[in-house]
Formats: sequence, C-alpha cells, structure tokens
Amino acid sequence: MNDSFHRNWAGGIDGTGKTGVAAIVLSGGYEDDKDRGDTIIYTGAGGNEGDSKKQTKDQDWNNRGNAGSLKSMDEGLPVRVIRGAKHKTPFSPKQG
Repeated sequence: MNDSFHRNWAGGIDGTGKTGVAAIVLSGGYEDDKDRGDTIIYTGAGGNEGDSKKQTKDQDWNNRGNAGSLKSMDEGLPVRVIRGAKHKTPFSPKQG
C-alpha cells in the first residue's frame, strides 16, 4: 500500500469511483476553484483544454477522479485537502 500524501502526482484528484477520493490538490490550476477554508468548490478533473485555466467543456462522471469525488460525497467519506502556494487564498502556504 502506498502511504504517500497524494499518489496521483499528475492529477489533482487521488481516487477512483470504486474507492472514493483520498486527497485533492488546490494548486491554482482552475480559476473556478473556490477555497473558503472549511468549504471548497472544487472544479474536478478535465474540461479544460491545454494550458487554459478556463473550463471549455463539461466534465464527465466517467473520469476516475470525478467518479471518486462523487462516491466520497455520496458516502460522506473524508477527503484530504492539499493546498499549493500557487493557489492564492489565505489558507494556502506562501511557498511549497
């Protein structure tokens, strides 16, 4: 078993529709993400093109990360939040 903080280094969601989500990363990758400390509006995975931070198409529940987010929400499973310095909120670290 991998016990790292976030096993999916290439994506912002660590999980699947079968297991739920272990962690999400807020790194400034999506302009629509909102971080209010104890409440987060998380864009999910996919839907943007290339390096664009804007959503250009709807996301899909068939995406493994999005499916895991849905399972975690439906079942009330805990989700670890990892904030990166590029995500500009008072709750994010200054660096790292």
